[in-house]
Order: sequence, then structure tokens, then C-alpha cells
Amino acid sequence: MPTSWFDRYADDASLPQYRRLYLGLREAIMSGTFSAGERLPSSRTLSRHLGMSRSTVVESLDQLVAEGYVFGRQGSGMFVADLPSSPHRLPERLARGRTTRVRDEIETLSASVSVSAPPLRPFRMNVPDIRLFPLNSWMKISRMVLRDFGAEMLDYPHPNGHVGLRQVLAKHLWVTRGIQVSSDRIMITEGTRHAINLLLPLLVDPGDIIWVEEPGYPGIRQACRLLGVKVVGIPVGSEGIDLEAVTGQLPLPRAVYVTPSHQYPLGMTMTARVRLELLKWAKRHGIYLIEDDYDSEYRYQGHPLASLHSMDSGDTVVYLGTFSKTLAPGLTMGYSILPAPLAEDGERLRRLVGHGTSPFNQAVVHRFIESGQYAKHLHTTRMVYAERQRLFLEMAKVSWPGVSIEESPAGLDVIAWLPEGVDDTEMALQLNRLGIESAPLSSFTVKVPLRPALILGYAAYTEPELAVAVERSSRVFRAI
Repeated sequence: MPTSWFDRYADDASLPQYRRLYLGLREAIMSGTFSAGERLPSSRTLSRHLGMSRSTVVESLDQLVAEGYVFGRQGSGMFVADLPSSPHRLPERLARGRTTRVRDEIETLSASVSVSAPPLRPFRMNVPDIRLFPLNSWMKISRMVLRDFGAEMLDYPHPNGHVGLRQVLAKHLWVTRGIQVSSDRIMITEGTRHAINLLLPLLVDPGDIIWVEEPGYPGIRQACRLLGVKVVGIPVGSEGIDLEAVTGQLPLPRAVYVTPSHQYPLGMTMTARVRLELLKWAKRHGIYLIEDDYDSEYRYQGHPLASLHSMDSGDTVVYLGTFSKTLAPGLTMGYSILPAPLAEDGERLRRLVGHGTSPFNQAVVHRFIESGQYAKHLHTTRMVYAERQRLFLEMAKVSWPGVSIEESPAGLDVIAWLPEGVDDTEMALQLNRLGIESAPLSSFTVKVPLRPALILGYAAYTEPELAVAVERSSRVFRAI
């Protein structure tokens, strides 16, 4: 059996064996080595020819099934899904970069610039449990950084961020998210919201149109309004953003904002078919895609799914990541990857708007990741949050009749669907009077009507805290 498609990854010791096989098979499917509808070799055959354990092969195949590249037929094996082709030619519009009012102003101004809450209450969404933060390890690494660098940590940082942190992030993103990028393309930011406000002027001009998911992250809508950019909500289906529903009906946008790994706030994963269609469409029309890799680290079923950026054969995707959910919000630290045509402008813009987050914290995060403590912390919190979700769902289903609570395969929140006709904003206000926080789904929409629901966070609260909050809020939910 020919296995040349595996050669590129076979000796990459930085990757687990299952991921080497997964990447080889994925590339073979994308390149047409395995065509749509073709039956893949059995796990037993692959195991024998590649010298891998059968469990490793099965793990790789399961990941491909989870991402929609292959599907199984009972008693017949695994077959390649029918996927759109991936274009490789970069349109002239993207290749030449942006020539806008913002670009001209950045170039002019940069020449003169010197280089150099309230108490947490259940069920506040989108927050981790900072009590699980590994303080002892953090303090030990902090002392090492101070010992090794001293007063150097008090100087202004590089506009793109600490070099060591960007280097270790490049390696981390390759191993965990399938992203191959040089460290000089990575920019350290103060988090996702900051990255959006910082980078949006590179992608769109006042008066331009940007498409966002409907429902979707309010932060992108707010940033667009401040910039004078028109926001158009695009409906989300079971496979992710539904381009087919609006194709030919709306003016083309300059950019599209998406959350492929874990749609915010509904929670579904964008399938491989939709991702490839989106990339193909964006390249054809010269449109940038803003990928907010929201909650990608907290997937409770299988391994984290590949990022949209990892599937991009050209400079189309702007990638956004954050440490606010995986370490602590108080670090105010995230990162982004800009397409090559925008990288130089991005660095210039970064110099104009601020000096960046603390060099000391960046150096500590660098050592924290490099030492393996970050991966250990992610594993610990992933297990804790998965168990808390299970307990929360059990409590809510007993105490809140008439409310449909959906299990989420990833993230820090779940959706509580309310009966038709209920005002989710009014429900949130009633819960707030009891000291309970929630987010009405209607606040995440531009104009598309949705069934009423509340977004409820569970990850930051212990079992006793969840139990008290569920019981206290039951009087509101039982009333409907």
C-alpha cells in the first residue's frame, strides 16, 4: 500500500503519533490522493503498514470523523467525505495588501513615533475559575525570570511582544492548532477585544461592510460601530455560518468575523465543508476572514479541532487567540496572526496605540508554556470544567422544568432555551434581582429573531456554589 502521503509528517518528533497520521491523511484527502467517496484503508491495514498501534490509528481516524473529513458506514469502514476543493492561488487583491486611508495615516504618523469588577456571581458567562490558577508554579517561574533578567523586565516591550513568548507560541500553535507560522508574524495583544479594536482598521474603512455571525460576539459589533463600519448579521446553522442563505442577496463585505472552533454563543463547530467553502469564497472575492479561536482549548470530547487558519492556503485569515480563559483574565494577554501583506502595517499600528502588555508577564508566560506547566494546567482545568458542566446540567434539569438545557462539547457556558413568547431580557433582569447573572441570547443578535434563551456560565463555580445558585433561581424558572 503506497504511503508517500505520510512521509512529510512521519519523523516530526514534536507531534504525537496520532497527529502525524491525522495530518498525513488530511493532506491526502485535501490534495485528492484519496477522492470523495473512496474507502480508506482499514485501521488494521494502516497499523500494519505504518508500524503504529491500532489504537493510535483509530484515534487519528476519530479526529478526521470529528472534523468532517471522513465518515463511517456500519460494517463497511471509513469513507472520504465530499468536500469542496481548496484553491491555492492568492488573488491580486489580497497579495498586494491594503491601500487605504488608514494605511496612509499609519505610514505618515509612524515616522514620528519613537520605538521604544464587580464580585463574580453565578452564572456569569465566559469566565474561568481563577482559584484553579497554579500560583505556586507561577511564583517560582516569576522568581526565575526576575533572577535571569532583572531590570530588563522594566523596559518597553517590543511592539509585537516578547520574542521568546512568540517563539514558544509558534511551536504551541503548530502542535495544538495545526498552524504553521513564523514567530515574527505573531503579535501579543491585551486580549481578543483589544486585538479586534487594534486590527480592524487594517481590514476595513469607515462605510465598509463586515459580516458577523448571527447570533455572535457583541465586541465585534461595538468595534465596528466605533469605526463607522456597517455590520450585517449572517445566520448560523448546524454546521456554522450559513453563506448559502445570503449568497447573491447582500453586497459583499470587506471582512467576515467567525468563531469556527466553538461558535459564540451557540456552541456548534464549523464543519470542514463549510470552512473550505468559506475559504474558497473569501479568496475568490478578496475578503479577509477574522477567526476568533474562541474556547478552542476547552473541548471535552476528543482532541481540539483544527483551526481555520491551518486550512488557509493563502493569506486570508486573521487569527485571534487569548490567555484570558486558559490562564486568567487579569493577565490581559492574547495574541494574533496577521496575513503577510498586513504584518508590517500591524507593527506600525501597534507602536502608535501603546507599548503592549507587561514584559515581565510575557516573559513568565513564555517560561510557563516552555516548562510544560501550561499544558498541565489546561489538562487539569479541562477535567474540572467538564465535571462541573455535567453536575450543573443534572441540577438544572431537575430544578428548572420547562427549560431546555443543552450539553456543550466545549467552552465555559451552556444555553438554557426558554419557551416561545418568553422575554429573555426580562428573565435576565428577574434573575439579577436575586443576585444571579445571565446573558439573554437576544443581546447577541443584530436583527435576526431567535428563540428566547439565556447563556449561563458554569466553569467558575464549585458544586456547592452551583447548587445554591440553581436553587435560588428556580423560583424564576418555575414561574414560566
